[in-house]
Amino acid sequence: LIHTDYQRIVELFDRYPQVKLCLSGHLHVLDRVRRGATEYICGGSVCGSWWLGDMYGCDEGYGLVDLFEDGRFDYRYCPFGWQVEPEDVQAVTGERCV
Repeated sequence: LIHTDYQRIVELFDRYPQVKLCLSGHLHVLDRVRRGATEYICGGSVCGSWWLGDMYGCDEGYGLVDLFEDGRFDYRYCPFGWQVEPEDVQAVTGERCV
């Protein structure tokens, strides 16, 4: 967990074992950790490295969560195979890619 008050969040969830899942993002990485009854998942990035390719080895993609009535869940990360093209680099950076 990379959050300024992560300790408070973890302690809160530890008091409520019915909390099974905590989702976060914006770190451009995939991470999955279990602590007690709660699974913490950081779900990658749709844009990778701001549309310039993957970042930290994490392909561009999105997370898909299935929730079940009994409290179980399934999570998978779905890379969508986007490829950087020279015009994409120019659109993002303003620089020509030869």
